[in-house]
Amino acid sequence: MTNISHLACLPNVFKQDPIALEDLKIEECTELTSLWEDRSNTDKLVCLNRVVIKKCPMFEPLGGEDLQLVPSHNLEALELLDCNNLRTLPNVLFNISCIRKLRLKGCKELESLHGVMKINGESNGNIMHLEKLEIRNCPSLKSFPRGKLPPTLKKLVIEVCKLLQALPQGIMSNGDDDDSLHLQEVTIRNCPSLKSFPRGRFPTSLKTLLIEDCELLQALPEGLMSDDDNMLHLEDLRMQGLPSLMFFPNGQLPKTLKSLIVFNCSRLESFPDRILQHSKALETIEISHCTNLQALPFDCFNSLTRLSTLVISGCHGLESFPEAQLLTPNLKFLRINRCKNLKSLPNAMHSLKSLKELKVKNCPSIVAIPEGGLPPNLSLLFIDCENLKQPMSEWGLDWLIHLHHLWIHWICPPENVLPTSLTELYIRNVAELESLPQGLLKNLSFLRVLDISRCRLLQTLPKEGLPPSLGSLRIDECPLLQHWCLENRDSRRTIAHIPCLWIG
Repeated sequence: MTNISHLACLPNVFKQDPIALEDLKIEECTELTSLWEDRSNTDKLVCLNRVVIKKCPMFEPLGGEDLQLVPSHNLEALELLDCNNLRTLPNVLFNISCIRKLRLKGCKELESLHGVMKINGESNGNIMHLEKLEIRNCPSLKSFPRGKLPPTLKKLVIEVCKLLQALPQGIMSNGDDDDSLHLQEVTIRNCPSLKSFPRGRFPTSLKTLLIEDCELLQALPEGLMSDDDNMLHLEDLRMQGLPSLMFFPNGQLPKTLKSLIVFNCSRLESFPDRILQHSKALETIEISHCTNLQALPFDCFNSLTRLSTLVISGCHGLESFPEAQLLTPNLKFLRINRCKNLKSLPNAMHSLKSLKELKVKNCPSIVAIPEGGLPPNLSLLFIDCENLKQPMSEWGLDWLIHLHHLWIHWICPPENVLPTSLTELYIRNVAELESLPQGLLKNLSFLRVLDISRCRLLQTLPKEGLPPSLGSLRIDECPLLQHWCLENRDSRRTIAHIPCLWIG
């Protein structure tokens, strides 16, 4: 039902014979104040599974503690969206044992969640079997009542609650009742007034923890770390937009952790020395835009035998990798970006035999490839470091027999150094390049894509022509070469066989 004027509640006739009704949605009924005209006789709604009330600004279902908000037979999902007059939830929610999902969004005046918390000392307890609780864009919500969340809760999402200063104590355990908590996923996002987590430990069932855009959060909970008494089964940890966070708790992250993402934590300076000592299941590490970070826990990296992706970006305080070689036998993707003070790549990179993709971008302090050359099994190589002037003949490119995609910035490869396996070649930002070396493309019989950009002095393409396999040629911001392609007769013979041309 949508946009019905003067509807204050559903009339009794609505309940006469709606036995098969499963899904009830009321939207944009601006005068709706409650769901039922007479809250009795809702027993006939035995099939009602989901109730959604959306954009009903006058809706406030509280007329007394003994009045039912919704029938309690088989209702599994209740969603109250953009109901600006809703200030609190009725205690009768305690008694709806079948409800599994509660979603609250855009309820501007919502101040209390008393109806979903088991308050300490209450005799009636909490019989809810709630599994998923989502609270989004409730700007008046400041805190949760002291007490416990339903023990069946598996997923908790709290987003865009700008006045929220404290999280529910019920998400943490004090150890004596840990088995009663089954929380698996917690997402806390865009809560700028949140300063801390409750004391205690997360339940051992927790697998995913996301904390994003909480400007005042200064510390992570001690219970995040693992020890002999805290066997946390956390698999995914993501922290983003925490500018007040300065350090991790002491200890080690759980041994079950598979993904660690730390993004835009500008005051974070370091990690505890042995933070990853037990995290041998780690597959992904991404550390980005932590501008004050001085060091990474490289001492633990050699035990990360399952690590496949390592991303380091925007860490201006990072100056070097350790002198010892990086022993991560299953590393497949290494990306280093915008680390302006990083002076070198990892030593003995040629020992990273599983590495498939290497991207190094906007690292102006890197001037050379490490001794021994590049990893031998690369399929993609992207190099964009303006001061890396080491001759490409010293990179060992000709040994990369599996290399298919090559991006080169600021330097042009000489003749006979490119592997014949190349299918895509990108040459960019070579300011002094006037012509491509003779024979550069001669043996590239599998080349399908050639892209030349921002080489302003480049005048012509090779006289011997382009590989017949070439299916795409793109030339951009190369004014002299563009003029040659469009106006010179010789150029027509050179590029006539190419199906896809982009000259702009």
